[in-house]
Amino acid sequence: MVLVSAGVEYGLGWTDQSETASLESYGGPGDLIVDSAEANGYLAWTVPSSLASAALTATPSTEVFVARFLAPQNGLTTYADYWITNLNSGTVTSVLAGLFSVTGTQLAKDITTYDSANVTSTAVTTGLQTFTWNTPYTLVGGTFYYFVIIEAWTSDAPSLAAAPASPVTNTNMPAHNFDFATYSTSATMPSSLTLTSLTASVLAKPWVGLR
Repeated sequence: MVLVSAGVEYGLGWTDQSETASLESYGGPGDLIVDSAEANGYLAWTVPSSLASAALTATPSTEVFVARFLAPQNGLTTYADYWITNLNSGTVTSVLAGLFSVTGTQLAKDITTYDSANVTSTAVTTGLQTFTWNTPYTLVGGTFYYFVIIEAWTSDAPSLAAAPASPVTNTNMPAHNFDFATYSTSATMPSSLTLTSLTASVLAKPWVGLR
């Protein structure tokens, strides 16, 4: 099972260690930057699509990951996309997604809980997969958030499109406010995140796009 929350500040400056960031380093949120989320039809994403050249292969267990993302603009998110590169002959048992503040408050979760009896809607093939939020949420530009994705599989787990693993992923990050981290195991979407339970991870960070 994989839990992903998303966040990154590629090319962006930030003013402090809070949940807000400075957008001055790349102009206004309406400016289309090459390979920006907006230029590719998204409000925000965990990593630029051009960097998602690797893959994160989930273990067939209750392994949980948390990733952070920065919203460069205001906007209402209704969907979240991710990409399965290889199913690896695994069998899905549940798929969940959630959106959280960086203080751990749940802001939205996927509208359906998928399980072995209801897997036709997502994660049964390679390619683009889409979650629909139970309640659309308005992202605030310059604010960091966590995206959460939980995938429980038996046998060989799937591979997700991701940025290559890097030993410097969480360099200079404050404690319990990591860019990418592991979290406690869970078979259900947590109602909140306990930040002190985060542990820094240097594995490949999955690509997720919010729209």
